[in-house]
Amino acid sequence: MNSFTLKIIALITMLCDHIYCAVLLEPKYFFLNCIGRIAFPIFAFELSQGYIYTHNKRNYILRLLLFSIVSQIPFQLFLNSIPSSFALNVGFTLLLGFLAIFAYEKIAHSTILSKKVIYNKIIAFLVVFGIASLAGVLKTDYGMYGVLLIFSFYIFRESKIYTTCSVVLLTLLHFSQYMLLPNLFFSQLILAICTCLSLCFIFLYNHKQGPKAKYLFYIFYPLHLLLLAFI
Repeated sequence: MNSFTLKIIALITMLCDHIYCAVLLEPKYFFLNCIGRIAFPIFAFELSQGYIYTHNKRNYILRLLLFSIVSQIPFQLFLNSIPSSFALNVGFTLLLGFLAIFAYEKIAHSTILSKKVIYNKIIAFLVVFGIASLAGVLKTDYGMYGVLLIFSFYIFRESKIYTTCSVVLLTLLHFSQYMLLPNLFFSQLILAICTCLSLCFIFLYNHKQGPKAKYLFYIFYPLHLLLLAFI
């Protein structure tokens, strides 16, 4: 499964989730919410791969920043239609996730802070945790969980076992805050399981790009939010 196919799966599942949130919100359509849980881990994985393969990280960062700013008004209109409180769109989460990987790479391999690699890595992990915490403070979509998930796909990219363990652990921790609410335990557990099922698609990735669609997500994301908000 190439990168293009993964992106299409992520876009379709994201659309299912947002249709449920903005238009339906009825228990009988809960399955759309379950399908939607597959989307973000794929986007997180794709971003980690984008970091590895991009030749110009500065341009990548600027592109994510511009996308995040442009998408904020459509995203807020979408939230108002649910209704929901203010939050920053997922573009900011992806941006902070990219910056977390970038900061880790720079600090972990630096010889300025310390000549001992282990000390540099400890500092690098603390910085990553700080960036993830910032996502939570700024109320970005998926928040701290989103940034840590992106980083885990990068740091454990050589091991499917470690990747699986990190995704499962982070997802359970993320949904545990909702599981404690009355009558939500089983529904949130189902959503957590569906989130982890995204690995079934991710592990089929063959490291090939497929048809070029560099700006597909950047265009689709704000446009579909606008459409759903008006509907």
